[in-house]
Amino acid sequence: MEHHLGTSEQRLDQGLSFSALATIAVFFLVNSQILILPLPSLVTQVFRPVLILSFIIHMRYSGSIRHPARVFAFLVAVQAMAVLAFYQELWSVNNALDGGAVALFFLMFSFAIGVNWSRRELRWIIFVCFLGCFVCAVALLLSNDPTDFHAATRGHLKLMGTDVNRNKNAYQFSFGTILGLIYLVKGKRIPRLVVLAMTLVTGYALLYSQCRGAFLAFIGGATVFFLGLLLDTWKKDGGRAFLLLVLLIVAYIAAYRYLEESELNRLVDEESMSGRDESMLAAWQLFLNGDFFEKIFGHGFGYESMQTGEIGAHNVFIGFLVSMGILGSGFTALMFISSLRRVFGMGALALAIAAFLKTMFEGADYNVFIPLILGVAISSYSRVTGRNYYELFGKA
Repeated sequence: MEHHLGTSEQRLDQGLSFSALATIAVFFLVNSQILILPLPSLVTQVFRPVLILSFIIHMRYSGSIRHPARVFAFLVAVQAMAVLAFYQELWSVNNALDGGAVALFFLMFSFAIGVNWSRRELRWIIFVCFLGCFVCAVALLLSNDPTDFHAATRGHLKLMGTDVNRNKNAYQFSFGTILGLIYLVKGKRIPRLVVLAMTLVTGYALLYSQCRGAFLAFIGGATVFFLGLLLDTWKKDGGRAFLLLVLLIVAYIAAYRYLEESELNRLVDEESMSGRDESMLAAWQLFLNGDFFEKIFGHGFGYESMQTGEIGAHNVFIGFLVSMGILGSGFTALMFISSLRRVFGMGALALAIAAFLKTMFEGADYNVFIPLILGVAISSYSRVTGRNYYELFGKA
């Protein structure tokens, strides 16, 4: 399934390519937010074309990795561009940016997971993602009173003097905390106390943000990771694994009870959907009301907000049903299915699951694609080299 060049031992620790440096810079800026927050959205759109071009150049010289998810992601991008071209009556700056963003995100993913990354390159990319999430967590906590848990219930928090939606960074904290857990358990030759401190700060920022979607994405990913550890332990010592499973269940119950009775009870409030259920139902009804052509190819970007006055369905698949029809939503689902099928190892799967769960609560953005890229890329690294990908969680 894979075509690759230069997978010998000397390629494992080759120098950083331009595409790796570009990825490191963009992923750090996106995750940390502190430098790009003041920039208009149009400026940040430049990041993805630069990355896509760098990935193409990298694959030209270092070989590429074949993956079915690449094909489906490319088809979503093509569908997005076709929808933009067809529904010219809906054209506006915002709608064009929305459609262009969809196409560029899926193209970025398609090419990113096709790159035959070296060990050193992946180590740096993973670590910088973790570092960026930590930097954003520190900035968020320094910009607000970290003991005032009611601040996030108003929907917005301060970040470097700017009001931001609490959901804007919370998903970064969710997969950043998962990365921290992997570093702590599987990392080699790393300063454990430093990583523990960074993980605790990032995890605290996740709780402080009180974003339920991000919290559930973390819980889903972390549970997959812990269950993987239990399976590994079971192979060596069944009794110890059973004891650890009991302790894990008790810890989850205790944490739930604590959150339920604390100022963070919004995280486990099952009754409020913050209007997401109404938005999803409204979007679903728009899809059902469409004719045959609109059901297959979509109504166009901006149609949903024009009809409902809402910002969106808060669900990637339902939102794409309206804007890009069954084709766009179906190709997206197939991209995730093919990605999850080929991701192995509980650390990589934890990242991919967190990315997938994010699509259930928000739109498709960097907080979906970065953890999914990491999950797929480190699995491909292990498959291509025959080495355990946990070695990527060593010193960069």
